Amino acid sequence: MLFYFSIRSLAMWLKSSRASLAGWIVLIFFFSQMSASSSELIGSVARCENEGEVLQIPFITDDPCISCVCLNNEITCKQEKCQVLSKNCALVVKQREACCEQCKDCIFEGKTYNSSMKWQVSSKACITHTCQEGVVTESEIRCVVHCKNPIMQQGICCPSCPGCVFEGRLYQEGEEFYPEGSKCIKCYCTGGRRHCIKEVCPVLSCPQHLSHTPPGQCCPSCLGQRKVFDLLHGSCLFHSEIYDNGTSFKHDNCTTCTCRDSTVVCKKQCSHPGTCNKNREHCCEECISYIPAQEVKVCRAGNKIYRDGEMWSSVNCTICACVKGKTNCQKKECIPIKSCPSGKILNRNGCCPICTEKPGVCTVFGDPHYNTFDGRTFNFQGTCQYVLTKDCSSALRFQVLVQNDARRTRSFSWTKSVELIIAGSSISLHQHLTVKQNGIRISLPYETAHVRVDLDGYLLKVTTETGLEISWDGDSFVEITAAPFLKGKLCGLCGNYNGHRRDDLIGGDGSFKFDIDDFAESWRIDSNKVCSRPQRKPVPELCSGTVKVKFRAHRECQKLKSWQFQTCHSTVDYAMFYR
Repeated sequence: MLFYFSIRSLAMWLKSSRASLAGWIVLIFFFSQMSASSSELIGSVARCENEGEVLQIPFITDDPCISCVCLNNEITCKQEKCQVLSKNCALVVKQREACCEQCKDCIFEGKTYNSSMKWQVSSKACITHTCQEGVVTESEIRCVVHCKNPIMQQGICCPSCPGCVFEGRLYQEGEEFYPEGSKCIKCYCTGGRRHCIKEVCPVLSCPQHLSHTPPGQCCPSCLGQRKVFDLLHGSCLFHSEIYDNGTSFKHDNCTTCTCRDSTVVCKKQCSHPGTCNKNREHCCEECISYIPAQEVKVCRAGNKIYRDGEMWSSVNCTICACVKGKTNCQKKECIPIKSCPSGKILNRNGCCPICTEKPGVCTVFGDPHYNTFDGRTFNFQGTCQYVLTKDCSSALRFQVLVQNDARRTRSFSWTKSVELIIAGSSISLHQHLTVKQNGIRISLPYETAHVRVDLDGYLLKVTTETGLEISWDGDSFVEITAAPFLKGKLCGLCGNYNGHRRDDLIGGDGSFKFDIDDFAESWRIDSNKVCSRPQRKPVPELCSGTVKVKFRAHRECQKLKSWQFQTCHSTVDYAMFYR
């Protein structure tokens, strides 16, 4: 992209009166200061006479990004704006006379091709070309045949097999498929016959140790991004070597490369039947691979197909492998683990015990006391609805709200209900273990693609696909458990779960709050309900001691609501003794 500007600097054109200097024009530039109230430079326009002439102006056109021409008898300059290069560009070049860095392209037979481009020449339909960061790979199409008597058809490079049935499945006209689960062999059905082609991987400009094969791909690609500056005109960078224009070298037994006008052109050969001599340095990569149908060894597991030698995990903690068309499975062997390092716990949920990071736990109990994911404790007596925790990453996948209630007191409040909002749906947990979905009461167990709600003893358990688990006792106790992968992604009254309790009081506006009430109020949910409560009067603390002591007391008092005292509940209301 280019943008234009005129030089609004003072300039003077002087013509010499001497005959020897006739026709010479001297351009004197000097810049005046910009007006404080105007963004334009003041002065006169620099004039010129030769329309279209490219002008070299000291200190201005010395910058390769700026060029000046004579346009309408006025010097007009343009500045080039560099584009942002793709992260997938593995080789970046910057020449001294050029303005911008560029992803290395390919020049082949007078045409320029961008990296990752593929093309064929109509006169050589069975030859493919690929450009990969300054390297053109030229190769014959590799064919794969799965039948005994294939035939060649006019206009088609590879022999074809009769029928469109393969591995017991019928493929439709024009449909493509990958036989044996291969990522490198592609077949398609045309005219009632099967044609199969093996992908030829392009030669890469980077050394082998700087390449990798991405998951699900057949061919490797370069890792990271390399940069080269002031490469000599016509020369080529290949791996870690510089080759002069016209230099040829052998990449492997099947590939010969030549440096041509800053592009490495590599020709990949293949061996036709009977031409491979393994005792010599001959190319033995087959142009046509014949694989009789009876020799195709694959295994089926459910709706998946595995090639010979592939392994996969199966049910009941078993590992399976495809061995010559047969599926062999055996029990996983686990390494015994006796203890875990500090900060980690032994996880026995999988097939084998492993040491994993401890999950974050946020607890709300009593009147109410809050214990954040990172271990900070505070008390807050608000009676509105607040954000207990939510996903504060860009995904915004869930949020957990709590509704507090004063319960006819002037000094304390308790948790009245808990609401989980996930995937556009609401799951709310109410008093006496009542559960509602979008305001409608539901029976347990309840399960969707995103959440499961069940009764575990005297606690309601809500498990989500996002790594969050909620426990609710139907009265005032709430416990949120967050998986380790949610670290640093949460916010709300439960803190930000980053391992540091000192910054847990970050409010809903993103600023740190020094006052607990200010912090909690910043997470209040705006609604039409009146939830204000008279100013709390100082009262003696009913249960003195640390949060751990209060938590233990809460656990003990829970017994008043348990089934052992169920027959007493109709006679004595335990609520007046339980806070």
